[in-house]
Amino acid sequence: MAAPLVLSYFAKSGMTLNSLKSLLSSQKENILSAAPSGLNFGVGSTIHNDSRGKIHDVRKAETSSAKWLIPLLLVGAGLFALFFFSKGCNRKEVTPVVPTETVDTVAKKMDAAVNETQNALGNFFRFKLPNGIELNVPEFGIENRLNTWLTDKTKVVDKTTWFNFDRLLFDTGKATLRPESQEQLKNMAEILKAYPAVELKIGGYTDNVGDPTFNLKLSGDRAKSVKDEMIKMGIAKERLESEGYGQQFPVASNDTEEGKAKNRRIAVRVTKK
Repeated sequence: MAAPLVLSYFAKSGMTLNSLKSLLSSQKENILSAAPSGLNFGVGSTIHNDSRGKIHDVRKAETSSAKWLIPLLLVGAGLFALFFFSKGCNRKEVTPVVPTETVDTVAKKMDAAVNETQNALGNFFRFKLPNGIELNVPEFGIENRLNTWLTDKTKVVDKTTWFNFDRLLFDTGKATLRPESQEQLKNMAEILKAYPAVELKIGGYTDNVGDPTFNLKLSGDRAKSVKDEMIKMGIAKERLESEGYGQQFPVASNDTEEGKAKNRRIAVRVTKK
């Protein structure tokens, strides 16, 4: 088993048959002394004093070299393999060190992300809707901005004024709303109930990562999921419509992760006030 490996090594090193024979000849005594006693490779020869005997001894030596070359090579290969096998057995197993984050580290990162979002949205406060329902919302959240716009008589319906949801979460690559989204969806439903004449269009958007056709469908499915959820909360389906725009109409650069996050959004536009 070890012989092919050794021969391959010799071939890669540029060693020829003659140089290999010379090497083994020079190391023959060392290899034989390391081999188990009693092994006979037929390396002995008889030297005669007459001229004919000398010629015979030369021929016998040439034949003998061919006989002992292969077994000597195999013994050398075996010792070579045994040497590396013993090194492998004696080597202590080293467990690779894989940098991992502790639970505390992950928790701190999540808390930091939540705090960053909350800081951007401002402090939570309570206000009452025209029907007396009280909401607890962030200062710069969609609920307060939409309610302020609806109560401002100078604001008129147009096709450019959109309000972005800021606490909606979906499963990755899907249109499935996560449970954390329920609070904001309920607040939006309450606002629509307080303003029964208002109608909304829900738009879905993505960043530019992935297939544009898939992104267009995903954005439409997510917008529809929001509409369907609000219908379940008691809003008449005639007051809502939805559409997906995919990676069209970005509000930030897609060259950064922060910009991509802003482009992945669900927004609403008032179509009737």
